[in-house]
Amino acid sequence: MRTYATQKAALVAAAIVALALVGLLSCSRGERPTTVIRTVPNGTTIIVQENRGIDVVSVQAWIRDGALYEPIDQVGEAMLLHATIIDGRTDDELLRMAEEFSALGGRVTGYPSYDFVSFIATAPSRHFEMTARLMQKGLVGARIDEDDAARARDAVSKQIASYEKSEREDVYMAGLEALIPEHPYSVSSYGTMRHINSLTAEDLQERYERMYVGENLVISVAGNVDAIDAANLMESLFSGVPAGERAESASAQLSWPTNQPRIVRHGTGEAAYMIVNYPAPSGDAEDVAYMDLLLMALVRSRVSLLNVALTRDNDLVSDVGGGWGTHIQPYPFQAWMHLPPGNVSMAEQVTMETFASLADEEVSRDELARLKNLLLTEIAMSHEVAMELASYRGYWTIVGGDDFIDNYFARIESATPADLRRTAQKYFGPEGHLTTTLIPQ
Repeated sequence: MRTYATQKAALVAAAIVALALVGLLSCSRGERPTTVIRTVPNGTTIIVQENRGIDVVSVQAWIRDGALYEPIDQVGEAMLLHATIIDGRTDDELLRMAEEFSALGGRVTGYPSYDFVSFIATAPSRHFEMTARLMQKGLVGARIDEDDAARARDAVSKQIASYEKSEREDVYMAGLEALIPEHPYSVSSYGTMRHINSLTAEDLQERYERMYVGENLVISVAGNVDAIDAANLMESLFSGVPAGERAESASAQLSWPTNQPRIVRHGTGEAAYMIVNYPAPSGDAEDVAYMDLLLMALVRSRVSLLNVALTRDNDLVSDVGGGWGTHIQPYPFQAWMHLPPGNVSMAEQVTMETFASLADEEVSRDELARLKNLLLTEIAMSHEVAMELASYRGYWTIVGGDDFIDNYFARIESATPADLRRTAQKYFGPEGHLTTTLIPQ
C-alpha cells in the first residue's frame, strides 16, 4: 500500500502536469500573454496558443457543420462540401499558393465529422503569414462550379465504396442503429451514393454561404508565434466573413433506450470481434471529466481493469481497447476486443462485471491519484505537437463550448472517488448495455 507521502507525491505530479497544460492556455511572459482568445464582431472565435518550444505553427479552422446539422435523409452534404473546399477547387491563385506552400514544407489536411468540419495547415513557423493567408484564401469567398463538385463527388464516392466493404464498420454501425435509431450519428457521415450524386454545385454553394460563417467559425493557432501579433493577423484575415447564424442541430437531444442487448453479424476471418456499448454523456456535460478518468481505469494501461480481467487473469482475448467519441450529443462508451469465437460469451460476461465493479464500489484515493496522473500525462504528451495543440482547443470549443477546457481541468483536479462511482452508476447499468459481435462464418 502506498504511504501518504507517495500518494501526495502522485497528486503533486498530477497537479504539475495540469498547471503546465493550463499554462499553455493562459500563462504570460512578463506582461505579454502567451494565449489570446477573442471573439470578433462577426462571431468568429480566434484562439492563439504560443509555444516557443515548437518551431512549427498550425493554423486551423473548425466549423459547425456535419451530419448533426443535416436531416438524416440528407446526410453527406457537409462531407461533400468539405471535400470540395479542401481538394476540389480550381481557383488559379489558390492552386498557386498551395503549390508554393507545399514546396516550403507545408502540409494541408483536415477532416469532417458528425459535429464539425476542420481545415488544418501546418508549416515551419517562419512561414506563419503564408500559412494564415492560404487558410483565408481557401475558406473565404469560395465560388464552387460544377467541375469542383464533380471532383469532390469522385473523392467521396471512393470513401463510401471503401466504407461499405468493411465488416468491422458494419458491426459498429449496427450497434449505433440499435442504440440511437433515426439519428445522424447512427448513419455514415459520408451519406449515400444516391444522395451525393444528386447534389449540384448550386447546392454546395448554398450550404457554404449558410454554414461557413462567423457564428460557426473557430480559428485555432498553435506554435512558435507571438500570440497577440498572430491573433491580430487572424482577425484581419477573417473579420470580413459574413456573421450569418449559428447552426442548430437537425435532431433532438438523444435518449438511450435499448431493448436489444445483443446483435450478431457473421463474416470472414478466424477471430471474432466484439464491441460492448454503454451510454455516455454529451460533450458539454460535467460528467465528461469523470468518464475520462473511468476510461483510464478500464483500458488505458497494462494494469487497467479490462486488460487484467480479460487477458492476464482469464486469457479470453488477444487484445482489448476502448474509448468514446465525445460529441455534441451523447454517443456510446465502448470496449472492443479481438478474441477466439468460443470465448465470446465469457468475455462479454467478464466485461460487464468489470464495468459494474466501478458502480459497485469506489476506487481508492491512491488509485484515483494514479488515474488523474495518467490522464493528464496523456493529454500533455499529445500537446507536444503544434497541430495537436491547436486541434485540442478548436475541437473542444466546438463540442464542449467556450469554457469547456477551464472547467474540465478544474473537475479533474477536484474529482473524488464518489464522483467516479456516481458516474459509473449513471452510465454503466445493465439496462443500457448493448453488445455487437462479428463472428466468423
